[in-house]
Amino acid sequence: MAEILTKVSGEEFIVKLLGGERDFSKIFLEERFDLSGHGSFQELKTYLKTQDLQKTPVDISNSQFRYLRARELYLPFTVGRNVNLRGANFESAKFDGANFESANLGNVNFKGANLKDACFVNADLWIANFRSANLEGANFEGAYLKGSYFGGANFKNVRNLTEVVNLGKEYLLEKK
Repeated sequence: MAEILTKVSGEEFIVKLLGGERDFSKIFLEERFDLSGHGSFQELKTYLKTQDLQKTPVDISNSQFRYLRARELYLPFTVGRNVNLRGANFESAKFDGANFESANLGNVNFKGANLKDACFVNADLWIANFRSANLEGANFEGAYLKGSYFGGANFKNVRNLTEVVNLGKEYLLEKK
Protein backbone atom coordinates (compact mmCIF):
# COMPACT_ATOMS: atom_id res chain seq x y z
CA MET A 1 0.00 0.00 0.00
CA ALA A 2 1.41 3.36 -1.04
CA GLU A 3 1.94 5.93 1.65
CA ILE A 4 -0.35 8.95 1.39
CA LEU A 5 1.43 12.30 1.38
CA THR A 6 -0.11 15.64 2.29
CA LYS A 7 0.11 18.13 -0.58
CA VAL A 8 1.65 21.45 0.43
CA SER A 9 2.07 24.53 -1.76
CA GLY A 10 5.38 26.36 -1.80
CA GLU A 11 3.73 29.41 -0.26
CA GLU A 12 2.26 27.33 2.56
CA PHE A 13 5.65 25.70 3.18
CA ILE A 14 7.32 29.10 3.61
CA VAL A 15 4.59 30.42 5.93
CA LYS A 16 4.75 27.31 8.12
CA LEU A 17 8.55 27.35 8.28
CA LEU A 18 8.59 31.05 9.20
CA GLY A 19 5.92 30.26 11.81
CA GLY A 20 8.25 27.83 13.56
CA GLU A 21 6.98 24.52 12.21
CA ARG A 22 9.74 21.94 11.84
CA ASP A 23 7.90 18.72 10.92
CA PHE A 24 7.44 18.44 7.16
CA SER A 25 7.59 14.66 7.04
CA LYS A 26 5.22 12.86 4.69
CA ILE A 27 4.42 15.89 2.54
CA PHE A 28 4.42 16.43 -1.21
CA LEU A 29 5.73 19.92 -1.92
CA GLU A 30 4.52 21.31 -5.21
CA GLU A 31 6.94 20.09 -7.86
CA ARG A 32 9.48 22.54 -9.31
CA PHE A 33 8.83 25.16 -6.62
CA ASP A 34 11.35 28.03 -6.86
CA LEU A 35 12.07 28.71 -3.20
CA SER A 36 15.16 30.83 -3.85
CA GLY A 37 13.20 32.96 -6.32
CA HIS A 38 10.36 33.62 -3.88
CA GLY A 39 10.00 37.13 -2.44
CA SER A 40 10.28 35.83 1.14
CA PHE A 41 13.45 33.79 0.56
CA GLN A 42 15.87 36.30 2.12
CA GLU A 43 13.58 36.72 5.12
CA LEU A 44 13.43 32.92 5.46
CA LYS A 45 17.23 32.56 5.34
CA THR A 46 17.68 35.31 7.93
CA TYR A 47 15.09 33.69 10.19
CA LEU A 48 16.62 30.21 9.90
CA LYS A 49 20.07 31.56 10.80
CA THR A 50 18.67 32.75 14.14
CA GLN A 51 17.19 29.34 15.00
CA ASP A 52 18.89 26.48 16.86
CA LEU A 53 18.42 23.98 14.04
CA GLN A 54 20.73 21.48 15.70
CA LYS A 55 18.36 21.25 18.65
CA THR A 56 15.14 21.50 16.60
CA PRO A 57 15.97 20.44 13.01
CA VAL A 58 13.64 20.63 10.06
CA ASP A 59 12.35 17.13 9.29
CA ILE A 60 11.51 16.36 5.66
CA SER A 61 11.70 12.57 6.00
CA ASN A 62 9.53 10.44 3.72
CA SER A 63 8.54 13.52 1.71
CA GLN A 64 8.76 14.59 -1.93
CA PHE A 65 10.51 17.84 -2.84
CA ARG A 66 11.27 17.00 -6.48
CA TYR A 67 13.02 19.61 -8.63
CA LEU A 68 12.97 22.18 -5.83
CA ARG A 69 15.04 25.27 -6.63
CA ALA A 70 16.70 26.43 -3.42
CA ARG A 71 20.09 27.94 -4.17
CA GLU A 72 21.89 29.21 -1.05
CA LEU A 73 19.31 27.64 1.27
CA TYR A 74 20.35 27.61 4.93
CA LEU A 75 19.13 24.35 6.47
CA PRO A 76 21.87 22.65 8.53
CA PHE A 77 21.00 19.50 10.49
CA THR A 78 18.04 18.70 8.23
CA VAL A 79 16.54 15.27 8.79
CA GLY A 80 15.73 13.85 5.38
CA ARG A 81 15.56 10.08 5.68
CA ASN A 82 13.92 8.54 2.60
CA VAL A 83 13.18 11.98 1.16
CA ASN A 84 12.88 12.38 -2.62
CA LEU A 85 14.81 15.46 -3.74
CA ARG A 86 15.43 14.28 -7.32
CA GLY A 87 16.58 17.09 -9.59
CA ALA A 88 16.72 19.75 -6.85
CA ASN A 89 19.12 22.68 -7.11
CA PHE A 90 20.92 23.29 -3.82
CA GLU A 91 23.89 25.17 -5.24
CA SER A 92 25.82 26.90 -2.42
CA ALA A 93 23.32 25.65 0.19
CA LYS A 94 24.21 24.92 3.83
CA PHE A 95 23.31 21.36 4.84
CA ASP A 96 26.11 20.63 7.30
CA GLY A 97 25.17 17.81 9.65
CA ALA A 98 22.15 16.81 7.53
CA ASN A 99 20.87 13.24 7.48
CA PHE A 100 19.94 12.05 3.98
CA GLU A 101 19.97 8.34 4.79
CA SER A 102 18.28 6.28 2.03
CA ALA A 103 17.27 9.50 0.25
CA ASN A 104 16.72 9.88 -3.49
CA LEU A 105 19.16 12.62 -4.44
CA GLY A 106 19.51 11.69 -8.08
CA ASN A 107 20.56 14.56 -10.34
CA VAL A 108 20.72 16.98 -7.38
CA ASN A 109 23.00 19.99 -7.76
CA PHE A 110 25.11 20.44 -4.62
CA LYS A 111 27.74 22.59 -6.38
CA GLY A 112 29.57 24.64 -3.74
CA ALA A 113 27.28 23.38 -0.96
CA ASN A 114 28.39 22.85 2.64
CA LEU A 115 27.67 19.20 3.45
CA LYS A 116 30.17 18.83 6.27
CA ASP A 117 29.37 15.77 8.40
CA ALA A 118 26.30 14.96 6.28
CA CYS A 119 24.98 11.40 6.17
CA PHE A 120 24.37 9.82 2.75
CA VAL A 121 24.18 6.21 3.95
CA ASN A 122 22.41 4.10 1.30
CA ALA A 123 21.37 7.25 -0.59
CA ASP A 124 20.83 7.31 -4.35
CA LEU A 125 23.15 10.03 -5.66
CA TRP A 126 22.97 9.08 -9.33
CA ILE A 127 24.58 11.84 -11.43
CA ALA A 128 24.60 14.28 -8.49
CA ASN A 129 26.88 17.31 -8.80
CA PHE A 130 29.23 17.86 -5.84
CA ARG A 131 31.62 20.21 -7.66
CA SER A 132 33.53 22.30 -5.08
CA ALA A 133 31.26 21.05 -2.25
CA ASN A 134 32.51 20.72 1.32
CA LEU A 135 32.11 17.02 2.13
CA GLU A 136 34.43 16.98 5.13
CA GLY A 137 33.43 14.13 7.44
CA ALA A 138 30.47 13.05 5.26
CA ASN A 139 29.40 9.40 5.35
CA PHE A 140 28.73 7.68 2.02
CA GLU A 141 28.39 4.10 3.23
CA GLY A 142 26.45 2.08 0.67
CA ALA A 143 25.58 5.15 -1.41
CA TYR A 144 24.92 4.79 -5.15
CA LEU A 145 27.18 7.28 -6.90
CA LYS A 146 27.11 6.32 -10.57
CA GLY A 147 27.85 9.38 -12.67
CA SER A 148 28.26 11.71 -9.67
CA TYR A 149 30.82 14.48 -10.08
CA PHE A 150 33.20 15.55 -7.30
CA GLY A 151 35.65 17.91 -9.03
CA GLY A 152 37.19 20.31 -6.52
CA ALA A 153 35.23 18.84 -3.57
CA ASN A 154 36.72 18.73 -0.07
CA PHE A 155 37.08 15.05 0.93
CA LYS A 156 38.88 15.58 4.22
CA ASN A 157 37.89 12.80 6.65
CA VAL A 158 35.12 11.47 4.36
CA ARG A 159 33.86 8.18 5.79
CA ASN A 160 33.13 4.94 3.95
CA LEU A 161 33.80 6.19 0.41
CA THR A 162 35.42 2.86 -0.41
CA GLU A 163 32.13 0.99 0.10
CA VAL A 164 30.02 3.03 -2.30
CA VAL A 165 28.40 1.61 -5.41
CA ASN A 166 29.44 2.60 -8.94
CA LEU A 167 31.87 5.43 -8.24
CA GLY A 168 34.22 5.88 -11.17
CA LYS A 169 37.61 7.45 -10.44
CA GLU A 170 37.21 9.76 -13.42
CA TYR A 171 34.51 11.68 -11.58
CA LEU A 172 36.76 12.51 -8.65
CA LEU A 173 39.15 14.62 -10.69
CA GLU A 174 38.82 17.80 -12.65
CA LYS A 175 38.53 17.07 -16.35
CA LYS A 176 41.11 18.87 -18.42
